[in-house]
Amino acid sequence: MARPSLYAAFGDKSGMFSEALNRFQTIMRERTANALSEPMIRNALTRLYRDTLDLYVGPDGLGRGCMVFSVAALEAAGDEPLRALVAKSISSLEAALCARFERARDDGEVSADSDPQDLALLATALLHSLSVRARSGRSKRALRSWAKRAVSILLRST
Repeated sequence: MARPSLYAAFGDKSGMFSEALNRFQTIMRERTANALSEPMIRNALTRLYRDTLDLYVGPDGLGRGCMVFSVAALEAAGDEPLRALVAKSISSLEAALCARFERARDDGEVSADSDPQDLALLATALLHSLSVRARSGRSKRALRSWAKRAVSILLRST
């Protein structure tokens, strides 16, 4: 599309960025919901990280990272509406993970004295780290291996 067509469709660069960010978040919400619907917590987390890495590292092998964690978060410091959107995205992800860890605790998959909120924070932090590592050039294979080990450590700590 030529610049005039882009501006006609989105208004300005900010509008275009907002549309792209909304699309990315929609895809992430769908993938997260599908992954967290897995019956076993280990499978849910493994699928979440696998599916997320498919977005973080393109088919060409280039690491793009997460549009929220790696791109929008950088711009959020000087943009209050964007900062609120990033915060909402993170808190929504943490809430979904917390609910899934609560279910895992109720099902006896994690210890009864584990804190689902703490586990959700750590699980979210892993996504942040995967995003940064993808952007730094780590291969999808290496990131998947690391995520698999991290899931084992996370679940073993409960």
